[in-house]
Amino acid sequence: MVTEFRRTQILHAAREAFAKQGLAAVTMSQIAKRARVAKGTIYLHYHSKEAILRDAVRDGIKDLRNATVPIIGEAGPLDATVRRFFEATLTFFEESRDFFYLCHAELEPRLRDEIRQEIRAVYAAQSDAWLTRLSALSGKKGAPRLSPEDAARMIVSLAFGLSGQRVRGWTDHAAANDAAAATALVLKGLGS
Repeated sequence: MVTEFRRTQILHAAREAFAKQGLAAVTMSQIAKRARVAKGTIYLHYHSKEAILRDAVRDGIKDLRNATVPIIGEAGPLDATVRRFFEATLTFFEESRDFFYLCHAELEPRLRDEIRQEIRAVYAAQSDAWLTRLSALSGKKGAPRLSPEDAARMIVSLAFGLSGQRVRGWTDHAAANDAAAATALVLKGLGS
């Protein structure tokens, strides 16, 4: 329990430091100071700054999955689920914008490829969850006009596209406003 707490504390401090100063400028000592642990404590968990970065990014991806996939399977009206999904996705990237932008810009190619695979797995999990949800509507009143596969893929693609705009700083709209607009667009496209 203590080990996991320390690890989380170190990763949180590292994400903040990387986002504010850039990967190259951050030292293990700075991470330790920000995490309020001894530098030796960091080396008990991580052998290098790159290992911290790898786990920080992976934890972020796991957090994205945990913040979005369960929403899709929750009971309730489709429109409310779509909106909660968009809000959760956009808010997640809004709160992590600097860190994810930095990671995208500064990751070494091999790690960038690994991270892409992990993000692709989140995309697939979200798409599969939407497919399950939308397939359950087939044949019922208000069922989507699109195939469930196409609709699932489009919902997730729209969320990822809007999130990418947020990470790059291309939009300053409130996440709730973009989620409402995306929800209206999706529902119109679904014909429900």
